[in-house]
Amino acid sequence: MSVPDHIKGIAAATAVTVLPRLRFENSILVLSHMRSVSTALTHVLATHPEIWGYGETHVSYTDERAPGRLWLNLLRHHRSGIGRRLILDKVLHNDLDRAVTPAFYRARAVFLLRSPAPAIRSIQALSMAQGLADWQSPEQAARYYLMRITRLMHHWNHFPPEHRIGMLSENLMRDPEGALVRLSQFLPVSHPLKNRYVAEGREARHGAGDPTRSQDLTRIEPTDVDVDLSLPVGVDRKLAAHCVQAYLTASDLMDLAEHALNDRG
Repeated sequence: MSVPDHIKGIAAATAVTVLPRLRFENSILVLSHMRSVSTALTHVLATHPEIWGYGETHVSYTDERAPGRLWLNLLRHHRSGIGRRLILDKVLHNDLDRAVTPAFYRARAVFLLRSPAPAIRSIQALSMAQGLADWQSPEQAARYYLMRITRLMHHWNHFPPEHRIGMLSENLMRDPEGALVRLSQFLPVSHPLKNRYVAEGREARHGAGDPTRSQDLTRIEPTDVDVDLSLPVGVDRKLAAHCVQAYLTASDLMDLAEHALNDRG
């Protein structure tokens, strides 16, 4: 039987009150869009002995009780990490972070962007395979992508520089070790992230990510892939161009073009 929302709210508020560590300052948020390789990255983060999480929890971030809601979700779905110092979530949808509490920007935010053509193609393919009605056409997937990138740029501008880091999915796939070194230097952890994760049982967990492949892997496999700035196929040309421009604007805002050149060179 599901717990009524008002009971969940009381429980979350109580958790935040009695557990001082349940603050945004002790939260790591992967802010991204669907099909960005965020599942693999989140699994790597969740394998670190100081980080408690498992994937996308679908917790909303409208008020300061959000860390309490996240803690309750983790307690329900991934109890084994309860003693860890930092709590982790992945946020991919605007309805969860559209009207956030100002405290949201005290978290550590990892922004992850994938170029539009492959992301939109992959969103549509997954939606078709899983029967997700919202994104089964290229146009639907493109509109989601554009709105999500726009929201991510808004969040980037509100996080203090020391609380945000931007990454390209293509860099993460091409050089996972280098990307994780950079991420380890950003996060408040006592030892570096390792490119490995435990897959056993993950496919049964709510919110664990891509059900088509992620449960079969134990690391981010290096892949020779480049940023693809072609117009997404099957999308109105104007909408497709807006998607590409939004990606370029976000990449420039997050200073990712320089990282792409440095990593490639």
